Amino acid sequence: MRGWMNGWLLVALSCCVPLAFAQSAASGVVAASGVAATTPEEDFAAADKADKDDDMITSTKLYKRAADGGHVEAQVRFGHILFSVGDSKSALHYFRMAADQGNAGGQHGIGIVYEGGREGVEQDIVEARKWYVLSAQQGFKLAINRLSDACVGLDEAALVKIYSRSQVEKMLADTAVLCGSDPFATIKRAADLDYAKAVVALAEAYRSGKYGVTPDPKQAAELTARANKLLGIVEKKEKKKRRL
Repeated sequence: MRGWMNGWLLVALSCCVPLAFAQSAASGVVAASGVAATTPEEDFAAADKADKDDDMITSTKLYKRAADGGHVEAQVRFGHILFSVGDSKSALHYFRMAADQGNAGGQHGIGIVYEGGREGVEQDIVEARKWYVLSAQQGFKLAINRLSDACVGLDEAALVKIYSRSQVEKMLADTAVLCGSDPFATIKRAADLDYAKAVVALAEAYRSGKYGVTPDPKQAAELTARANKLLGIVEKKEKKKRRL
């Protein structure tokens, strides 16, 4: 799914989503009139193609129709579209439809909505963590990475330059709840899946003894090299001094 989170597209999407609801309702009347109806799978395939062709109006309409028809991946994608334009309440509805079918993407989506807590949905960090954990238990990388990010923590020094102290304290407290009680294990799991930010954090842990880890310079160096490789950073080799 391409482009939905790009800033300039949000304005266009705010128009596309209501139009998709209207056109989807109209298409139901046409189907009932005797014209051959498409299946949710066909709608999803057509939506995916339109998505790749950057035809937002068509893809949004077809994702919704496929989602309403029970297509689980369409429910997740349409949920993200709704969330990106600020309709968290409707997004939560579609994410739940997918989660009710055991879909990890839907579970992750519910976590996103509750973590953000806006547009008709009250923030609930405990609930957000619950759904992220359920998604992570199925191996969903985005959920695993989100929990890892929470355990890595926030840059407090940078935040206090932008937000009030009370706001920063709340952010830090929410992040701690989202992480849970075993930050090292959470970060390591993401690092094992080659999430670069987690690998960097793990290297720092072995360097400084953070998270209760026994310092291990060799392990720290190996992890740093691995992180650099994942990030595409070329390490500079020291030039040997020539003897005179």
